[in-house]
Amino acid sequence: MKKLPLSNMSITFKIAISLGMLIAFLMLTLGIITAYQMNETVQVGEKDKGSYLTEALSGQIINQLQAGNYQPVKQNIRQFISEFGMEGAIVVNAQGKIVVIEGLTRANHMMAMIGDLKGFDSTGYSAKYIKEQDEANSAFLFIRAIKDAAGQPMGYLGLSSSAGYLHRNTNSLVYLLGGITIAAIIAGIFLSMIISRRILNRPIIALAAATENIATGNFSMKVNSRNQDELGNLASSFNTMTGYLSNLFRSITTYTGELVKSCQSLSTAVKSSENASKKLTESMQEHAGRTGEHISMLRGCADLAQGLVERVERSGQALRRSANEIAAIAGDAQEPARLMYGAADSIEDVQCSLERLKNSAGDNLAAFDEMKQLALVFSDYLDRSRAFNFNLALEVAKLGGQDLTRELNDLQQMSDEGMEKTRGYIASIDNAGQSVESMLKALDDNLGTVEQGKKALVEAGACWNSLGGKLVAESDVIDGLMDSMAENEKQRGQLLESLGYLMEELDKALREFNGTGEAGERQTEQLGQLESTMRRILRVSNALNNLCLQFKI
Repeated sequence: MKKLPLSNMSITFKIAISLGMLIAFLMLTLGIITAYQMNETVQVGEKDKGSYLTEALSGQIINQLQAGNYQPVKQNIRQFISEFGMEGAIVVNAQGKIVVIEGLTRANHMMAMIGDLKGFDSTGYSAKYIKEQDEANSAFLFIRAIKDAAGQPMGYLGLSSSAGYLHRNTNSLVYLLGGITIAAIIAGIFLSMIISRRILNRPIIALAAATENIATGNFSMKVNSRNQDELGNLASSFNTMTGYLSNLFRSITTYTGELVKSCQSLSTAVKSSENASKKLTESMQEHAGRTGEHISMLRGCADLAQGLVERVERSGQALRRSANEIAAIAGDAQEPARLMYGAADSIEDVQCSLERLKNSAGDNLAAFDEMKQLALVFSDYLDRSRAFNFNLALEVAKLGGQDLTRELNDLQQMSDEGMEKTRGYIASIDNAGQSVESMLKALDDNLGTVEQGKKALVEAGACWNSLGGKLVAESDVIDGLMDSMAENEKQRGQLLESLGYLMEELDKALREFNGTGEAGERQTEQLGQLESTMRRILRVSNALNNLCLQFKI
C-alpha cells in the first residue's frame, strides 16, 4: 500500500494526528509515573506494616523462646498468621537453627537475610521485596532480631506477606489508564476537527475563492473577515494586494499608450537612420579604394624596412661577436706566452731536482744494505752469547753457585730480548730498502712525465701560431661588415623618401574622412534616441509578460 505523503494531507487531519499524539504521550507519561509512585507507596506501607507485626509477635514469644518451650511459640505464630493474613513465618535461634516454621515456602530467602547482618537497621529489623517471574507469586519478607533485656540477640523472627495484590492493582491501573487514553485521543481528534473546520477551513476557502476571481481579472471581490487574529490579518493583506493589482493594471494601460507613441517615433527615426547609412556607405566605398592603395604602399615600405632591419641586426650581432672575441684573445694571448716560458724553466729545474733525488735514494739504499749487514753481525754475536751464557750457567750450577745462576738467567733473558729486537730491526731495514726501490721506480716515471711536458709545450706554441691566423681572418670579416653598413645607409635613404610620400597620402585621406565623421556623429545621435526608445519598450514588455504569467491570461 502506497503511503500518503504528509504534504498531501489536509490541515484538519494534520492537527488531529498531532493532538492525538500529544494526548497519547501525556497519558503514557502520567501512567508510568502513577504506576511507579503506587508501587513505591505500597512497598513503603508494607515494610512499615511488617515492622509493626514482627515487633508485636516477637514480644509475645520472647518469654517462651527463652524457656525453650517451642510448642506454644508455634501455636501463637499459627494464630497470628490466620489473624493478620500472613503467608508464613519462621523462628531461628541464636545458633542459626530453625526451631519453628509455619506455612513458609521461602525459607532460603529468610536464612539469607538472617545471615546478612548488614541489612538490619538500628532496631534489628530488615525488609525485602521478592519479585518472581510470575508477579502474582511475589512477596514481602520481614526479619526482626529477638533481643533479651541486655540487648543481646537470642533468635530471629521472619514473616512473609503475599504481594500478588500489588500486581493486580497495577494491571487494573494500566487498563484504566489505557481506556482513558483511548477516549482522550478520540475526543482530541474530534475536537481538533471541529476547531480546524470552524477556525481555519472557512477563512481559507474564502481566500481561495477570491484568488480564483482575481486570476480571471476580477479585482472587485473582497474577503470579509470579522476576526482580528492571524487569519483576519491575512484577509486584510489579501484585500490590500487586490488594490495594488488594480492599480498595476491601470499603469499597464497607460504604458501601452506610451508604447504606441514610442513605436511611431521609432519608425521615423529608423527611416532617417537608413538615409544616413546609405550616404555613409557610399562615402566609405570611395575611401576604401584609396585606402587599398595606401595599404599596398605600406606593405612595400614594411618589406623594405624589414629587410633593412634584418641586415642591420645581423651586422650588429657579427660585429659584437667579433669585437668580443678579438678583445678576449688579445687580452689572453700575452699571459699564456709568459706562463709557457716560466713552465719551460720550471720543468728544467724539476728535472734537475729529480736527478738529485734519484742519486740520494741510491745512496740511502747502499746505507740500508750496510745497516742490514751490521744487524746480521750483531745477531750472530747475540746468538753466540746466548750459547755461551747457557754453557756457563750449566757449569755454575754444577759448582753450586746459586746467586750467579740467577744473574746468568737474567743475562740470558736479556740476550733473548736483544735477539728479538734485532730481528725486528732487520725486518724494518728490509721494508725501508723496498720503499727506496719503489721510490727509484717512481722517479724514473716522473722523468718520463717531464719529457712529455716538454713535448706538450711545443704543441702549445703551434696552437698559438694558428690562433694568430684566426685573428687575421676575423679582421677580414670586420671589413666585410663595414661594407654592409654602407649599403644599409643607402637603403635607409630610400626608406625615408617612401615614408615622406606616404605621409602626404595619409593627410589627404584624413581630410576626406573628416566629412565622413560628421555623418557618423549624426547617425550616433539618432541611434542613441533609438536605444532609449527600445529600453522603454523593453520595460513595458517585461511588465506585461510578468502580469500574464501571474494571472494566466
